[in-house]
Amino acid sequence: MVELIVDGVKTDKNTKLKLKSESEEYDIDSRPSDAIALALRCDVPIYIDEAVLEQNGFMASEVKKSKEMNLELSMDSYVKE
Repeated sequence: MVELIVDGVKTDKNTKLKLKSESEEYDIDSRPSDAIALALRCDVPIYIDEAVLEQNGFMASEVKKSKEMNLELSMDSYVKE
């Protein structure tokens, strides 16, 4: 598994996933919790389509700001003065 892409939500419990290996690509239906657990275990990046975020009450721009802020905070914790 190279990456996990959540690019559509079919129902509340099923998510369309794209799994890629070095040579092939597969579309798989899965529960979001199972897909995320698999991606975390395989230590691969998780990409979520902006439309999926917005359909579920998240504004992509706010998620990006939050991510940037968390990155800055975590980087600050490693800087010694």
